Amino acid sequence: MLRRRGPALAIALGAVMVLASISGYVLTQRLARPGAAPLPPQLAGISLDEARYGSSATAEVTRLHDRSFPLLAAAAGDYGGGRATLWVGETVAAWSAAQMVQAIQRSIGEGRSPFLPTGEQALAGRTVHALEGMGQSHFYFQSGRRVIWLAVDPPLAGRALEETLTFYP
Repeated sequence: MLRRRGPALAIALGAVMVLASISGYVLTQRLARPGAAPLPPQLAGISLDEARYGSSATAEVTRLHDRSFPLLAAAAGDYGGGRATLWVGETVAAWSAAQMVQAIQRSIGEGRSPFLPTGEQALAGRTVHALEGMGQSHFYFQSGRRVIWLAVDPPLAGRALEETLTFYP
């Protein structure tokens, strides 16, 4: 009985190895050339002025955090002449996005950041981290495989955060 299963098991194992190799190759190619993550056309009544997608947005996230994250897609958008800025990074899996949020928390916790944590709260089923700094209110959170960071002028903060949470369920 084992003699009959041996060739079938070898073929199955070979097929799994081929599929794993192909998947690894495709993932490597996607990470090398991140795609475009979606951005809302407006936030808190102000329009999207400028947007960067893919590799350009990934480079911006890397520069801001002084480290790179493995992103499949990314976007950065400026609203209302800088009254709000939104960064979005899409990772390979939710656990990877969670690690990215933890890395951001650790980095801010080291105290060399221009941001002062002001709390965190559960909103729409997600933990939203709030910060102040550089004249704006900042929020970051995980939404599935995505990590979102919103910087916004304080008078617009509540509405912009609510709309961001709705856009990235």
